Amino acid sequence: PDLVVRQRPGSSFDYLAMNLRVGRLADRRVREAIALAVDPEALIRFILGGAARPATGLLPPEHWAFARLRPPRHDRRRARRLLDRAGYRDPDGPGPLPRFRLLYKTSTQPGRRRLAEAIQAQLAEVGIALDVRTLEWGTLYADVRAGNFELCALAWVGIGDPDFFYAAFHSTMTPPDGYNRGYYRSRVMDRLTRAGRSTADPALRRRLYARVQRRAAHDLPVVPLWWEDRLVVHARRLEGFEPTASGDLRGLAAAWMR
Repeated sequence: PDLVVRQRPGSSFDYLAMNLRVGRLADRRVREAIALAVDPEALIRFILGGAARPATGLLPPEHWAFARLRPPRHDRRRARRLLDRAGYRDPDGPGPLPRFRLLYKTSTQPGRRRLAEAIQAQLAEVGIALDVRTLEWGTLYADVRAGNFELCALAWVGIGDPDFFYAAFHSTMTPPDGYNRGYYRSRVMDRLTRAGRSTADPALRRRLYARVQRRAAHDLPVVPLWWEDRLVVHARRLEGFEPTASGDLRGLAAAWMR
């Protein structure tokens, strides 16, 4: 009775990271098939208890550079057709044998393991088998930073300025230099992210980063999952505190205890 639970939309972006150096994942059709096979709404409902919004792109609607996009809709039938076209046909038609296998790394945290198992089940429905490997956080993070993974679920916490996309997507920002840990390479994305950091004109930057978001939606270097809500539990005596979308605690600077 002495506690208050508050919830507000968040800005942290959860996504499925893919290593494009892996031969199968270098094929955009395979990446799109994975995006179509994963059902973020079901994951949000059953894994997160509804505490998130399905991500339509890289930035949440409240962000000044948000671009409205049409994300891939959950469609297992189209996912299977794309895998067929990519040359990964069912070995003997619909059945227990997978088209191919991928390694999915995750942490030992129970919620992340449940997420991995749910994604494993969704991809199995289109013929992609996931071998889930759980690792201690330090080992997992070292592997991610080195680009030593095939699939894993990661998050960008509270993106402020979209100049971040230079470090995330530019072809020179692969490990150990930046956050392009999936080794995505695109001359168009390189040009757009360089241009975005070379001007201070807000209108021009908005247009450039809208194109960045559209290019990412087309090339699918990552599969958007959701923007996670911010859940705050505090004492009723706390006054003046407003949770932020990014989850930081700056709001405590204006708060007091009565």
